[in-house]
Amino acid sequence: MEVARPRLKAEEVRSEILPVRLSPVELAEVCRKASAAGLRPSEYMRGLALGHRLAPTVPPVNVETYRELVKIGVNLNQLARAINTAVKAGERLEISAEDVQSVSRLLSRVGAEVVGNDRQAE
Repeated sequence: MEVARPRLKAEEVRSEILPVRLSPVELAEVCRKASAAGLRPSEYMRGLALGHRLAPTVPPVNVETYRELVKIGVNLNQLARAINTAVKAGERLEISAEDVQSVSRLLSRVGAEVVGNDRQAE
C-alpha cells in the first residue's frame, strides 16, 4: 500500500516556467556543474538564482583522504584514552593528552578542508 505525498500549499507548487536561452557551450557547462552537484540542471539553476548554498562537490581523492584521516583520528582517540588511563595510574609519560588533543584538532581542521567544509575548519 503506497502512501501519497502530502499536498503542497498553493504558493509552494512550482507551476511557473521561465524559459532561458543558452548557447550549446553554456548548456553543456550548466549540465556539467549540475551533474557534479548531483542535481538536475533546473534544480541547479533555481538554487543559484535563489541564492541557495550548494553543497560542495568532493572529489573522490578527497573522500579517500578523509576516510584515512578518520582512521588516524580514531587511533588518536585510543592513544588519548591510554594516556589518560596511564596518568590516572600514576605512570610517567613522554607525551601529554594536550599534545594528542592538539593533533586531533589539526586533523579535524584538515578533514573539514578536504571535504570543502571550511566553516568547520575555522
